[in-house]
Amino acid sequence: EWKRRADNKWSLVCTRLGKELVSIQSLALDLTLTTWPLQLKTTASWTRPLMALRGAGLHRVRIVLWHHMFDKKRLMMAAHNLEDIMMTAKGREERDLEEALEAVRELEKREAKKAKLPPVRAKKALVIKLPPKPEEQPKGQAKSKNGDESKIKAQAERVFYQTKGLEMYRRIDLKT
Repeated sequence: EWKRRADNKWSLVCTRLGKELVSIQSLALDLTLTTWPLQLKTTASWTRPLMALRGAGLHRVRIVLWHHMFDKKRLMMAAHNLEDIMMTAKGREERDLEEALEAVRELEKREAKKAKLPPVRAKKALVIKLPPKPEEQPKGQAKSKNGDESKIKAQAERVFYQTKGLEMYRRIDLKT
C-alpha cells in the first residue's frame, strides 16, 4: 500500500516538473532504488516517471543510480542509457566528447607519471660463493697455488636476485 502511494507521488512530482519547467536544460539526479526484483532496462516501470522530465530541451543530464543488489558498473551503464534517452542529440555529442577528452587527460597523466619515475633496479643482491666442483675445474689449475685461480673463483661465484613480487617491473640485465 505505502509503496504504491509513494510511487504515485513520485510520478506526479515528475509529471509536474516536466510541465512547469519547460525551459530546463540541465538535470542531475541521484536515485536510490529499493525495489526488488528490479530490471535495469530503460523500458522498466521505474523509468516511466523520469520520461516525463525529458522534454525537448534537456541538454545535459547526469544520473547516478544506487541499489544494494547491483554492482556499480552495471548501475553506471543503466544510468548512461537512461541519460541517452533523456538528452538531446547535441547534448549527447558534447557529453561523449567531454568523456573522451577526460580519458585522454587521464592517459597523459599516467604517461607523464611513468616518465618521471626512475628505472627500477634491484636494491639488494645475494652473492653465494660455492666451492668449485672437481669436474668444473680446468685441468692443471685445480691444485696449483701459484697459477691463475680467478677463473675458478668466477665459476664458483653465483649471484641471485629477488624476483618474486617484481613481475610488474621490466627486467634489467646487470651483466658486467
